[in-house]
Amino acid sequence: VSRRIMWDFLYDLSRDGMTLFVTTHYMEEAERCNKIGFIWEGNLVAYDTPQGIKDNFNLYQIIKLHCEDINEVFKILQRHKLIKDLTIYGDALHLAVDNADEAIPIISDFLKEHSVMMHAINTISPSIEDVFVALSKQPG
Repeated sequence: VSRRIMWDFLYDLSRDGMTLFVTTHYMEEAERCNKIGFIWEGNLVAYDTPQGIKDNFNLYQIIKLHCEDINEVFKILQRHKLIKDLTIYGDALHLAVDNADEAIPIISDFLKEHSVMMHAINTISPSIEDVFVALSKQPG
């Protein structure tokens, strides 16, 4: 509740014409801002609007996977050659790949071979957090 009150206060200040500089580790909060700058290891690695960040700095396509026993599936997929990055987001996995259309059938078959019960697998637009994770893993 206190975070919501704080953001309401910041929105009021912004509407009144005040420029605000906010630092946060919560990407859903960063997405509410007019501009976002990602600083990694002391370097500004991206600066744009939230949509611009997602459009221009996304390094991979994202596959969203809903399945049984997410932690076990995470371990199974961790070293798959097509997956550039793998992250748990709530009750789903986000798989970063170069080409989702090519990867989905291969990964689906791989999971079937490992008796994984999939509920859904599909391509999604990257979130701000997906982009930040990808940028943070790029060589300096």
